[in-house]
Amino acid sequence: MARLSDASGVVLDEEGLEVFAVNASGMCLLEALRDGVVDRAELVEQLMEGFDVDRTTAEADVESFVRGAIRNLSRRDVG
Repeated sequence: MARLSDASGVVLDEEGLEVFAVNASGMCLLEALRDGVVDRAELVEQLMEGFDVDRTTAEADVESFVRGAIRNLSRRDVG
């Protein structure tokens, strides 16, 4: 996982040899998860503080991120 100068990032899946690009909020969530945050409410708080967004927006962003991660992980497990 690497943060880029615009706060977005890239993640390398070494097993599947894939590279995933994430926007700044996605990178914020990945870093929080890496640091041990596993509670969705805390992830929402991280986005609200880091990006000055309201709770509804942050909750939708976390939900979208989690769904995308699940979709990517399950696709990898199938192949």
